[in-house]
Amino acid sequence: MAPSRLLIVGAGKVGTNLARLAASKGQEVTLWNPVSPPDDVLSAAAAALTVVVASPPNGSYDLVLLAVTDSEVAKVARQVDGWPATDGLPLAHTSGSVGTLVLKSGRAVGVCHPAFAFPSPALPVERLRTVVFLLDGPEETRQAFGELVRSWENVAIDSPGANRELYHAACVTASNFLALLGANATELLAAAGVPEKGRNPLILSLMGSVLSQANENSFPAAMTGPAARGDAATIIAEATRIAQQTPEQFNLFLEANLSLLQRHGHTAAADELTAWLGDMDGEE
Repeated sequence: MAPSRLLIVGAGKVGTNLARLAASKGQEVTLWNPVSPPDDVLSAAAAALTVVVASPPNGSYDLVLLAVTDSEVAKVARQVDGWPATDGLPLAHTSGSVGTLVLKSGRAVGVCHPAFAFPSPALPVERLRTVVFLLDGPEETRQAFGELVRSWENVAIDSPGANRELYHAACVTASNFLALLGANATELLAAAGVPEKGRNPLILSLMGSVLSQANENSFPAAMTGPAARGDAATIIAEATRIAQQTPEQFNLFLEANLSLLQRHGHTAAADELTAWLGDMDGEE
């Protein structure tokens, strides 16, 4: 049976969105914060949630989810560990970089990490149902939070002992690096003379097609273009132009194409690109 009474500690973008998601499923949700939340959080919470500020909550709960910043997880976990209302309840935090914690009381704090970007506290609930969660920690904690996540119609990946550094690096690569590539591509379109209003739609069209292909097959299958076919000449021509007009993007463009060539087994093309770079450096 899925937990129906949830205490979420931390009224930020993550905590508020997850509280709204739980409330949309008819679960009783209390959102706790050490100070009065910003107006946008209170507006997002509306009448569906109980918001408690500063004083320890005194309700009856099934689970406690800590939705605080990475640097605050351990401190807040110790604080929650001393609340009578949360005594003995399964605890988990939402951080991707912090692993399982064992408190002085011997109590374990597991991981229920939403692999998702939360730009605001009031995302559409339909969009929140696409969030995938990674679970780590003691078996009973993973089981309890797995039932919670599945009650929201979301996917829970049970992964005890996952390496935190590599896991978080993967999340950063998939999120921040993707956004960086989109920003760089948009700047290249600007340098190419593409009208401003058309830049984002064009890049999003490309990114959407790649993600769709990756979803249907795999990420390697979604790779196309000069590097996928071993066309070093085209890459060199493009890199030359980038060096002239947007030199701040040169290194990323070159390294990414070298990586793509090597991934596809185009050793000769990779060597040609490396030799061209050496000749270019020699000319300077």
